[in-house]
Amino acid sequence: MRNFVLCILVFFSFTHFAHAQSVFDQVTQTKTLRCGYAPWPSLIDVDPNTGDLSGTFYDYMNVLGEAMGLKIVWTTELGFGDMIEALNTNKVDAICSGAWTNPIRGQSALAVTPISYQAVNAYTRADEKRFDGNLDSINDSSVKIATIDGESAETIAKTDFSKAVTVQLPQMTSASEMLVNVSTGKADVAFVDRHVGLEFMKNNPGKIKEIKGEFPLRLFGNPIWIKQGEFALQNALNIGTYQLLNTGSIEKILIKYEKYPGTFYRAAKTYESAE
Repeated sequence: MRNFVLCILVFFSFTHFAHAQSVFDQVTQTKTLRCGYAPWPSLIDVDPNTGDLSGTFYDYMNVLGEAMGLKIVWTTELGFGDMIEALNTNKVDAICSGAWTNPIRGQSALAVTPISYQAVNAYTRADEKRFDGNLDSINDSSVKIATIDGESAETIAKTDFSKAVTVQLPQMTSASEMLVNVSTGKADVAFVDRHVGLEFMKNNPGKIKEIKGEFPLRLFGNPIWIKQGEFALQNALNIGTYQLLNTGSIEKILIKYEKYPGTFYRAAKTYESAE
């Protein structure tokens, strides 16, 4: 009797495994990719009045979908801390808003080849002198760093400046709010990409400044993210993305949304002309 019960359990376990459908299978069968997204300036922007989406990743995903014969459905707005769970619970098929590559995300999800890279720098108040020419001085218990829960600035603060205190903002907060906290004295430092920093300085002259260093604080890739283990889907999205990179389609999109030249670092070409 015991062996019979064991055989039944093995049979049902095998049956469940055999019928478990991968995200790749679902996408190719339905010809639909369900996209989750976390808004970020120049990557995915949401019109506050209409809810319409725009930005580099909105255009990129729509062109990619056309090239692959897929319908792109923008289903769910997410916070940065919710993205991995949304993939693991099959709430969405992909995170299509260019969430930056970092070692923490890399342990939990798969990244498609990035379409561009962005430098992240440190910003402080315009009259603040403590950090001039010395990023290491941020790592002090008297320093307050503005962060957003689950966003890359939080990871940078914890790994590089663990002695400092974080002033955390909730998920779904706009990136510029970190700089607002700096400009008003609620925090001393914020880590944002140059597009966000330059846009804030343009709209709020004389309030903040970039803390200069020899190198950017970070240089992150901008990829689509998918569920861990979905290598077939990753391969399909990689091939589609390489085609768009090599034919100049991505470059046209980057130029369209690059308000401040040089804020998008280009992906290296995958080929070299023989001429």
